[in-house]
Order: sequence, then structure tokens, then C-alpha cells
Amino acid sequence: MSSKNAVPNILHKYQNRLLFMAKGGCAVNCRYCFRRHFPYDQNPGNKTSWQQAIDYIAAHPEIEEVIFSGGDPMMAKDSEWAWLLERLEKIPHLQRLRIHSRLPVVIPERITDEFCDLLLKSPLQTVFVTHINHPNEIDEELALAMQKLAGAKVTLLNQSVLLKDVNDNPHTLKVLSDKLFQAGILPYYLHLLDKVQGRAISISQMRKHYKFTKNYRRSLLAI
Repeated sequence: MSSKNAVPNILHKYQNRLLFMAKGGCAVNCRYCFRRHFPYDQNPGNKTSWQQAIDYIAAHPEIEEVIFSGGDPMMAKDSEWAWLLERLEKIPHLQRLRIHSRLPVVIPERITDEFCDLLLKSPLQTVFVTHINHPNEIDEELALAMQKLAGAKVTLLNQSVLLKDVNDNPHTLKVLSDKLFQAGILPYYLHLLDKVQGRAISISQMRKHYKFTKNYRRSLLAI
């Protein structure tokens, strides 16, 4: 393990926040994932390794925010979330949780009343970041799941990945932004992801993306 991954399930790159990888699996496998080669076998998603991570957080008073991300943290059961939250809430310097998940897109039923109740009762501020790349991924079931999270006083944000022939045009992303707003989700950031094995990007593509971003900003001036 590197110094950034000093204990299982933790990546601590920035002073006041860290990444907590509670689970190694996802509901869908994204080819562009920049963590696809992370050694999840050395970072098991169980309570023994989670406790080591929690002890690490408690021992570092500079940590204010814990970010749960890929593998998808919503692969954890509600009972496991209850176990994690009970222990994290006892850490006095911890202020916020950020949960990154694509699961609501494919299994919106995963956002259960029990899970929302855990977040509503938690003293920690919670931000839920969905991963939605195209407006067709937003349907009534997903919108209802987001309403449940909003009812639990959760801040809703979205991250998108710029994908060739999927959403790499200003019109599609404008429609996506509109549908996100309608679902109560704030468009947060648009990824042009890091290079990963099996995915290449040329300088000409980079120039195209910069030009695209400029045009996309123009289409959002009214928002």
C-alpha cells in the first residue's frame, strides 16, 4: 500500500478529506473508470477493514469530510450503512459525508426509506452525488428516489463523463442539465477523465473538447 492508502479502504490525498471505498463492486462496470485497476482484493469491504479506516479517520483531526466512492458505496446494505454511520458520527471533527453512486440510475429502489431515515437522523451533513451521463437515464423512478433523498435533507449533485457519440454535444448536455434540475439535482461537474489502460485520447481530441466546452457554456447562459 502507498502512503495515500496507508490503511485498507482509504485514499488520503488531500488534507481535510479522504476517500473511503467501502465496497469493491459496482452495479455497472464503466470502461472509462480511472479506478478500474485499484487493488480491491487488498481492500476488502468488511467490518474489520472498515474499523481500521474509521480508526484512521478518528486519529486525524484535520479530516472534515469522508467521500464514499467506487466501488459503488450503495452496494452496501442498509444495516452496513447503519454500522458505518453509528461509528463515524462519534468522530467529533467529522462534518460531512459525500456519497458518489451510479446505483440509483440502474436500481432506483436501492434508495430505501430505511436508508433515507439513517441520513435524516444523522448529525453529519450529507451530499449525494449521482453519476448520470445522458438525459434518457432520468426517469420517474429515479426522480422519486431523489425526492426521498431530498426529503432526508440531503444535498443532491450530479457528475457526468464526457463520452463520444453519447453526450459530447451541447444540446444533449443542455437537455441533461434541464432534466437534472427538474429532478432536484444540481449539475456539479463534467469529467474529461484521466487516461486509463484500454482508453486513449489524442491531442486533437483534447482541442475538440476545449472548443466543445466553450460552446456548452454559451448554451447554459440562461440557466
